[in-house]
Amino acid sequence: MIIEELKRTPAPIQKEAAVERAKLMLYLRSTTQISELLKHSSLAVQQRWDFLGSQSSVNDIDYALQWDTNGAIEIGQCIRQEEFCMELTSSQEEFLNTDNVRFKVMDVETVHAFVPFAPAFVVDLVWENEEWVYFGTQKTSTAFPTGLADVAATVEEAERLFCESRDEDSDYWGHSSSGADHPADAHQGDTQDSIAGLPQSGAAAALPYLMTTCAKCAHKAGVTETEFVQLAQAIYRSDFENMI
Repeated sequence: MIIEELKRTPAPIQKEAAVERAKLMLYLRSTTQISELLKHSSLAVQQRWDFLGSQSSVNDIDYALQWDTNGAIEIGQCIRQEEFCMELTSSQEEFLNTDNVRFKVMDVETVHAFVPFAPAFVVDLVWENEEWVYFGTQKTSTAFPTGLADVAATVEEAERLFCESRDEDSDYWGHSSSGADHPADAHQGDTQDSIAGLPQSGAAAALPYLMTTCAKCAHKAGVTETEFVQLAQAIYRSDFENMI
């Protein structure tokens, strides 16, 4: 499990790795080395880039490399004006340091790390294939870290917050009680109709619940409904054999 994998590494090492990856991503965006940036990006970001097609302007690039387009151009301009390098200036180090790294557990297999590079701008990283990779940038509602909900200074604390949140949602997921009037029972009845006609394998029966989990994670990550649908279509149409 991803969380356990991360917890085996001391927090200072995880934070240092996140800062180093954030510095590299900012450098690559600052110098518009997008092909190289995509090599260090999550699969979802790579698919988003392919789906949106050729980006003809820096504004197009800024929108394509950020799920929540709020502040995308402003963030892109900041990154280019700062001219980030792997050796940071003293003012850049005020934000890009291990003390400021925050973690968030989205589900048992998805952990994000947030590294600020300005008062309300952060690099969003996700743990994939045993390393931190680029997931995007974000503009927070207030100065970091107060502008992000349910983030913590350690993976362990982020896991605790996630578990508390999951407990609060237990009625929806059907973990806390049972009975004919339980919301999960009604949800299950609806989904049985929705999969009528599909091969009734375990995978097909689980599909609605997997999609619900994906949608919930996308919502928490700031992905709009339109972007979520577009990405789902792109993934569905792609050749999965080449992705494995």
